[in-house]
Amino acid sequence: MIKKLTISLLILFPGLNSLAQCGTFPQPAKPILDSATQTICENSPSPTFTVTNATGTVTWSFKNSTFSGQSFTPNLFGYDYHWSIVIIVSQTENGCESQNTTATLHIIPEPVIPSVSLDHTICGNNKPTSFYAQGMGSNCFIKWYKSQSDIGTSNYDTGSVFLPTVYKKPLSDGASDEVTTFYVTECTKDTNHCESPTNSIRLFVKSKPLPPTFIGNSTITTCANNSNVAPLSVNVTNGFSYVWFNKTSGLTITSTDGIVSGISNNSFKPKASILDTNSTIQYYVRQQSDVGCQSDSIVGTYNVTDCIVFDAFISSINISIFPNPTSQFIKITANSEMTGKGILKLFNISGVLVYEKSLTTVQTIVETISVNMLPNGIYTVVIETENGGKSVLVNVQH
Repeated sequence: MIKKLTISLLILFPGLNSLAQCGTFPQPAKPILDSATQTICENSPSPTFTVTNATGTVTWSFKNSTFSGQSFTPNLFGYDYHWSIVIIVSQTENGCESQNTTATLHIIPEPVIPSVSLDHTICGNNKPTSFYAQGMGSNCFIKWYKSQSDIGTSNYDTGSVFLPTVYKKPLSDGASDEVTTFYVTECTKDTNHCESPTNSIRLFVKSKPLPPTFIGNSTITTCANNSNVAPLSVNVTNGFSYVWFNKTSGLTITSTDGIVSGISNNSFKPKASILDTNSTIQYYVRQQSDVGCQSDSIVGTYNVTDCIVFDAFISSINISIFPNPTSQFIKITANSEMTGKGILKLFNISGVLVYEKSLTTVQTIVETISVNMLPNGIYTVVIETENGGKSVLVNVQH
């Protein structure tokens, strides 16, 4: 009689079938997870949770949706992170549902990109100074990577200060600059070591400039106390300036030595008062880039000797020479209140006569002398008369 009543109730109320079955079959075991609590870094791949004692249909509840399967990988795309995510899982067998198991996913926020100091530029023969980086919190530390391929590996240095010891250098003097890039991240101190995106800083290494070259000879022979001495000049390279030094003292040129002039200070002329008879005076000059990289020095020399001078004898003779300095010829014009004959002479710095011509009159003189075959140097033009003479210096530079 009781059995018949039960059958009749199941026919009248079909929903009672599961109730009857749960009464007949045991409740499924509560799901056991391989790892119920997992921790990842923000923007890392989603982990997978797996039920290890699955005996029926496993159902996962996440973001108001349900998913079936023994394993479940939550889709975190577009998820508004709250840094702890709860996932509910149960299993159903013979129409009976187990107790729920809670899976928890902790998400560690991604550290911010550390700030770094400015790019550095050094000369090839100098050592770099330290780089600096600053993170955002005491729970993180700084990583320095020496190359892009090192990022994410164990090949890094730590600390807010980093001094490069290995970096690219120019292959030779005057070669192209070399650039080395270093990469910086901030990393959490927990076991996950969540890492920020990278920042970078560059080390520019400029080559040592090539030495300058003199325009004309690097050695000039001149007269003692010559106020019209030829300057030492070097060829100009765009982007470079020139630094002159007194070789004896090793110090940069001052007004006591002479005057630096020209494009980017490419020319130097000593003071007449320092040109002592029978002396040799030398000066260094270096080429310097816009960031202060200096080349090796080259040496310019003044050989000072006696010259033939008649200035005190006849003041009434006025002599003009053009061009001066010259490379091909000189045109000599002179006039005087005196009458009579004279002699036009040209002496080199050692007092050797290299040209001579008789003059029918010294009252008006117009003469052209070719000097293109004469060596570079200071020459003395002399006009001699019966009453004395007068001289003018001329600089021959080819």
